[in-house]
Amino acid sequence: MIILPPKEIEDKIKFIHNDVVAIDGVKISEDERKLLEQYRKVLKEENENRIER
Repeated sequence: MIILPPKEIEDKIKFIHNDVVAIDGVKISEDERKLLEQYRKVLKEENENRIER
């Protein structure tokens, strides 16, 4: 399953091995930080589910 990032943060993040982080040097607001953490949580849960299958 492909989980797309929220539009508010899609240009401010980068994907690394089994994780997603903010791009170095890019400032993100508190709301965007919360979205990033929620998105990371969803990705990690989906990755764990994929491994268990």
